[in-house]
Amino acid sequence: MTSVREADLTDFPFILPLSRDSFSPYGHYDLSIARWFLTPGTYTFVCEKEANGKVCCGFIMFALMRDEQDGETVLEIMAIAVSKEYRRQGIGSELIKFVKQFNEDSPAGGKPMKIRLSVAETNQVGRSFFEKCGFRVVAEAPWLYPAGQKALRMEF
Repeated sequence: MTSVREADLTDFPFILPLSRDSFSPYGHYDLSIARWFLTPGTYTFVCEKEANGKVCCGFIMFALMRDEQDGETVLEIMAIAVSKEYRRQGIGSELIKFVKQFNEDSPAGGKPMKIRLSVAETNQVGRSFFEKCGFRVVAEAPWLYPAGQKALRMEF
């Protein structure tokens, strides 16, 4: 059994190393993750699994932002990661489902927002996962990942 709850500072020792492990092929994200975690308006949630007590197994971080083109509010997924030992067990899908429900429950202007994320063009596993969750590539992002990969914009 798993559950999703809002993260607090006691979760940071779980989030930071998982971020390093998950995002290192795309650059160094320690400062970005820390800054985002502490930024008002950024939401971070952890997924816990019952295994002789509750064990953190993944997290998702997102923010509500203004779209630079149309000015609409969008829900931007900034980071999602699952611990290696819990991958392929539905944890990532549960975190995405949680964000979709969050979006349905807190619509901007009376309607659900676009959910958006960026994924490295070379991250085939991530792209495939997001596509299975209903996201589609809509554009090449106007920036590169710190390690030089092209970023693709995906939306739900």
